Amino acid sequence: MPRDVFPLDSRRALSVERSGGKAATLARLARLGFAIPPGFVISASMFEGVERRCASGDADRGRTHGPEARENLHRRLLECPLSDSERRTLLEAYRRFDGPVAVRSSFVGEDGSKDSYAGQLESVFGVESEADFVEAVRRVYASRFRCELASYRSARGRANEASNGGAMSVLVQRMLDPVAGGVAFSADPVSGRHTVIIESTAGLGDGVAGGSVTPQRHVVDARGVVNRTEIDGDQEALLDPDRVLELADLV
Repeated sequence: MPRDVFPLDSRRALSVERSGGKAATLARLARLGFAIPPGFVISASMFEGVERRCASGDADRGRTHGPEARENLHRRLLECPLSDSERRTLLEAYRRFDGPVAVRSSFVGEDGSKDSYAGQLESVFGVESEADFVEAVRRVYASRFRCELASYRSARGRANEASNGGAMSVLVQRMLDPVAGGVAFSADPVSGRHTVIIESTAGLGDGVAGGSVTPQRHVVDARGVVNRTEIDGDQEALLDPDRVLELADLV
């Protein structure tokens, strides 16, 4: 693969500075034997030329301070054509995969010990054509300049980092077709108690992470017992108790 693109199971992917938080975490999990969908990382350096071209002609060239400047750069990144070399590099990596892929953000600090960034950056699922892949990569990368992200980082006490955007890579993985998806916590994120909390919805779990759906919720206490299940209305449980315990043990 080209220098700016590398497999998720490579040593380069383990570097947070090169891969961003999400990809680096997945790379570590893969090395520990967890079942991680195969994929590759498009490093932030791949987009430096596109960003320069989009910012050219601005009096404030290259800077992203302030909501208006950030939104302008976000819009231009969605419109600015890629060079033949950039497009060739992306497609060379994409053609190594069979079937649809997921294109996701991997921001430095994302999925870290202090910040999750859930719903702050773009993800594109089920990408099945070369043209759609190139556009998906563009959309995901451009989302680092949305004002929502800067507001999130500022609210988390990272105002200085919010002003310059921060480094972001793009993560590409083979698409799954899950019965259920969601998120799991190894401790209660509110109280800090040592309970495993599993939240799921039918199909992909992006609605859970983004807060757009009300998930089914299972709480497993420190003894390994399911002590609470919350399911809205007359829905059937997506996960039976044995599967809930299996997931809790994995977490």
